Amino acid sequence: MKQLLLSIALLVASCTSNRWHDYDTSSQDVVMDPTEESYAEHIELLESWAADSDQPMPPGLYAELAYWLAKVGRYPEAEAALQKELALYPQAEKFLTALRAMVIPAEPAQTVAPGEPAPAEAPAATGEVQP
Repeated sequence: MKQLLLSIALLVASCTSNRWHDYDTSSQDVVMDPTEESYAEHIELLESWAADSDQPMPPGLYAELAYWLAKVGRYPEAEAALQKELALYPQAEKFLTALRAMVIPAEPAQTVAPGEPAPAEAPAATGEVQP
């Protein structure tokens, strides 16, 4: 009887501490309803996992964190998350290099003070020589 009660208690405890349920809900929210609030909540969830020293971050979640950080313009933090993913999973170097190229701009965007004209854009590279 004691073993049955202990088994039930452990089962209930494991179900209540399942952080993957939070991840599933948060992932769905951020994809189905992409708002600043859903981005912030999902990033906060991933950052809390990264800060948890009891369990290592599963493969790919630092890369996902980097993606969402870059999506909201937090590029230095995104780069740091990519470096952590690479340190943990060096076999993903090609993927992480491609992800970096897609989400982190090579040059930071120029900021324009209010009331000032935007800088002129360079013509797009089409492979043709411009006159």
